[in-house]
Amino acid sequence: MSNLNLVGIVGNNAPFSYNRVLLQFMKQQFTDQFNLEICEIDDIPLFNERDLASVPKSVATLSQKNQERGWRHHCHTRI
Repeated sequence: MSNLNLVGIVGNNAPFSYNRVLLQFMKQQFTDQFNLEICEIDDIPLFNERDLASVPKSVATLSQKNQERGWRHHCHTRI
């Protein structure tokens, strides 16, 4: 069992996705090299600039999974 933990995000909500198939294959074939959790975006809402005060539960859940695996997202804004 590996200490490397990854989150694979399927960026397509269609019933069939080559990315989903590839992630499922990787999860099955490389269990000795890394742990892979596959996340779907089907319940992630579209970005709404007018509603920045609240974070949808599905977005918070995905963010929490990433943080649990040691992943950090850094956003740099230019003015």
